[in-house]
Amino acid sequence: MSDSYTPDPVPSEQSLHREYVDSRFKQLSQLESSSSDSAYHYLFNINAGASVAVLTFIGTSAEIAKLKSSHLALGAFVLGVLMCGVFRAFHIHWASNLFATWQRNYDTYSRGQMEWDQVTEEDATISDAPRALWISGYAAAACFVLGCLLALTILTELKNKDVVSPKGCAVTEAIATKAP
Repeated sequence: MSDSYTPDPVPSEQSLHREYVDSRFKQLSQLESSSSDSAYHYLFNINAGASVAVLTFIGTSAEIAKLKSSHLALGAFVLGVLMCGVFRAFHIHWASNLFATWQRNYDTYSRGQMEWDQVTEEDATISDAPRALWISGYAAAACFVLGCLLALTILTELKNKDVVSPKGCAVTEAIATKAP
């Protein structure tokens, strides 16, 4: 056994700060990424599902198919699906640009042709999500809300046209009117 004892080096305050910054950055980055994916999938699924539901409803009756609001509701939900695609496309291009810029700047830094502060400043400058991401995401959500409001007007129009059965079931009445 050795007579000498060498304690583990005590990390400096700066080293502890750096570990915390790295850990927190990773945590927040993963949170942002998973939130973005969750929002995308949610908006896509509700708009796609609503499109199928309205399309099915339109197909149940010629009377329903004649209503302008049924086509407008379907259009709103389909536009919501398309806006999800726009959101995803902008997100992919933005992330790709972030990665390519980071690689280019780090390579330039490692060759001694760029200062570290320049690398981090440029990264921070382009890291903010482009406005198109926010607009397309909120547009997809707005399309869903608009589609729902338009779908409600379908029921109102059907009730006003006496297509709804006395029990209040438009689908049952629509199917009954379609039968030979």
